[in-house]
Amino acid sequence: MSQALLISDPVPTVSIHDGRPATTSLEVAAFFGKRHNDVLRDIRNISDNCPEKFTARNFALSNYLDETGRSLPMYIIYRDGFMLLVMGYTGKKALAIKLAYIEAFNAMEEELTRRSRPALPADPFPCSVDGCRRLMREIDDLYAGKRNDLEHIKDRLVEVTFNVTHTLLRKYRIPFTAGGEGPGLHSTIHQCLFSMLCEGFSMRRPGLYEGFNPGWHLLGIMSQIEKVK
Repeated sequence: MSQALLISDPVPTVSIHDGRPATTSLEVAAFFGKRHNDVLRDIRNISDNCPEKFTARNFALSNYLDETGRSLPMYIIYRDGFMLLVMGYTGKKALAIKLAYIEAFNAMEEELTRRSRPALPADPFPCSVDGCRRLMREIDDLYAGKRNDLEHIKDRLVEVTFNVTHTLLRKYRIPFTAGGEGPGLHSTIHQCLFSMLCEGFSMRRPGLYEGFNPGWHLLGIMSQIEKVK
């Protein structure tokens, strides 16, 4: 259960200061039921007894305007500074407030991490109905004796099958590496589809596989994907 549910509204929040999650001495005083001057005193005591590198990184002197318009000092407090500051704070709700603050810091840090991840290209493995049609025609030409570059056609079959599989999974928001340990779902589906296509392509068995053209099958899959747009 979230610790924020154990205390009355409003609940502790953190905001971004200089690209890092932080709170302020005013907010700490309000949530822990302390006089702001006492919180300022505690921060100064910490600053006097900790390495300057730690205090400079975790406590930034700032100011605010009170209700009369006076400019008064306050501190912007970053995560490690907050942990050290409130370590000795006690009281009926102190533990729940500390935990709620930690949850707020964690949530903000996760959000910053998410924002910093590079965005995926819209379609890193582009494929289309036209691409499947081109492969289909190349295979037809191979069967008709108009070309003899079998290895090139095989490479094209691998490429287009991979791209169709990726497009299918991306369309339905299935993670690229879903499946846990071992081959991902993407790899498994691709291998199954490709094996089926290669079997018909290589053996050209009579009946169902007479003149088998994998491009037709890939074209059918891509056509269905594009209809769902």
